[in-house]
Amino acid sequence: MKALLIVTASMIAGVAHAEAPETTKDLQCMVAYSYHLGTTEDVAAKASLAVGLFYYQGRIEGREPGLDFPPAFKRELYGMSDEAIDAAMTRCVAAVQARSQQMQAIAKDVEADAARP
Repeated sequence: MKALLIVTASMIAGVAHAEAPETTKDLQCMVAYSYHLGTTEDVAAKASLAVGLFYYQGRIEGREPGLDFPPAFKRELYGMSDEAIDAAMTRCVAAVQARSQQMQAIAKDVEADAARP
């Protein structure tokens, strides 16, 4: 019995923090953005990629402020193939663009409200 408890305690101690599925997806987005940041020399592209990277970092920190970030990021990084990185980039860019369009629509609404007498 004591041996079973020791094994169980060892297993529990070795288990990493389990993130919410959304956090895992956001970590994958950060991996994709980081990868592309490291492979481009285009200054404008780097700036755009940095915005996406920080967007997903903020989502993660807002959702799971206590997340031990470095091992979680590394786990996703080392677990993703080139194809998975490309797929994540496609998904993540589309999500950032959708959020950007939403924010632009809100800005137009606010401007219209401000223009009313």
